[in-house]
Amino acid sequence: AVQVVSGAYEHTLRLQARGQALQAFVLASESPQLAMGVSSRTLANYRSIADLRGKTIGISAPGSSTQMLANRVLAQGGLRPEDVAFATVGTGATAVQAMLSGKIDALVNAEPLISLLEQQQAIRLIADARTPAGTAALFGGPMPANTLYAKSAYIQNNPQTVQALTNAMLKALTWLHDATDAEVADLVPAPYLMGDAELYRQAFRNIQPSLSLNGRFPAE
Repeated sequence: AVQVVSGAYEHTLRLQARGQALQAFVLASESPQLAMGVSSRTLANYRSIADLRGKTIGISAPGSSTQMLANRVLAQGGLRPEDVAFATVGTGATAVQAMLSGKIDALVNAEPLISLLEQQQAIRLIADARTPAGTAALFGGPMPANTLYAKSAYIQNNPQTVQALTNAMLKALTWLHDATDAEVADLVPAPYLMGDAELYRQAFRNIQPSLSLNGRFPAE
């Protein structure tokens, strides 16, 4: 249904293992820009990852990067995905409500939702992949995240289109590298601000270090 996807680098690896020849061709983010927090309400006495056994973890969608990161955190504590329950909560108001109402015990999500829940003291972060340093601590090295990817045949057959998309992404990344948080907040659609422009600006500051400078994938 689509020719090019804006999505996580790890999706290409997962789908290649299923026989789908996909290839990422420009890198937008050097880290997943995700964080995992536990509920201040239902896990106020959280001490270690083992405390997540039998709990419900909110993710954006099944098979998403949020679930991948949750699985990684669980593995660090000796737990398997089947030791918890996953709930699909999206990336907006539904996720916030699920956390505030106690329907979920932990959450993996992106900005500005993470900053919003932190501001409300609704979560306590236990893993932070919003920056390259936090990502390396969680994964043991680089974990390239947002990319543009397509089927390998499409890339081979449409080199000018792929180059144009790459050039556009690099132009955007160059601007974002030097832009202020206020300049970014002024340009994004209003719903992204979640009713709080200052919150959005803080969220952008949290992930700005993860943005790629040149669109290239790290050799590591």
